[in-house]
Amino acid sequence: MIPCVTDNIYYCKKKSGKKRKRRFGFLVFFLIVAAITLYYRFIVSENVVRVCADKCYAVSVKSVNAAIISSLDKKIFYENFVTVDKNTEGKITLISANSFNMNSVSRRIVETAQIVLGENLKKGIDVPLFAFSGFSLLSGYGPDTNFKAVTVDSVTCEFISTFTSTGINQTLHSIYAEIVSEIKIDFPLNEKKEIYKTKVLLCEAVLVGEVPEIYLNGGLFNKS
Repeated sequence: MIPCVTDNIYYCKKKSGKKRKRRFGFLVFFLIVAAITLYYRFIVSENVVRVCADKCYAVSVKSVNAAIISSLDKKIFYENFVTVDKNTEGKITLISANSFNMNSVSRRIVETAQIVLGENLKKGIDVPLFAFSGFSLLSGYGPDTNFKAVTVDSVTCEFISTFTSTGINQTLHSIYAEIVSEIKIDFPLNEKKEIYKTKVLLCEAVLVGEVPEIYLNGGLFNKS
C-alpha cells in the first residue's frame, strides 16, 4: 500500500510553520526585553540618578553647614590660624600657618560632617514618581518616593586663602574651609559617585603693610 505523500507534506509544513512562529515569538520577546532593559539602564536610571544628585547637593550643603556650626564650639580668630611677622620698617616678611590648630579644626569638621551627612542620607532622598518614567520634563511631578540607596563615600577638608587689596598697603586676607563630600548613589544597574564642594569663610583680617608677591600669587595653603 502506497503511503499518502500529500498528508506527509502537509504535516511537515505545519510542523515547520509552528517552529518558525515559535522562533519568531522568542525573537520578539527577546527584543522587547532588551529594549526595556536598555531604556531602563540608559534613560530611566540616568534620569533618576540626576534627580538624586541634585537633591543630594542640597543635603550636602545643609549637612556641611550644620557640621561646621556644631564642630566649631567657639569663634575662630585669624590669630589662631596665621602668624604675621614684620620687620622694623613695618613690612610683612613672613606669613605662616599654625598647622596644629588647622589640622585640629579640619579633623573636627570632617568627623562631624561625616556623621551629620550620613544621618541625613539615611532618611533617604525624596524623588518624584514621574522621574522613573525617564522623561526629564516630568521629573518634578508626581508624589514623592523615598530613595534610600545613597551613602557617604568620603569627606575631606582643605583650607583656601585669598588676598584682596582694600587700599594702599592694605590687604584683606580671607581663610576658607573647602569641604569636599563624595556621595554614592546606588541605583540598580547604575552606580554613580557625585562630588560636592562647599566653601565656608572661617576668618579674615586686614593686613597693613606690603604683602610679598609669593603669598599674593600662590595664596598661603598650597594644595598637594
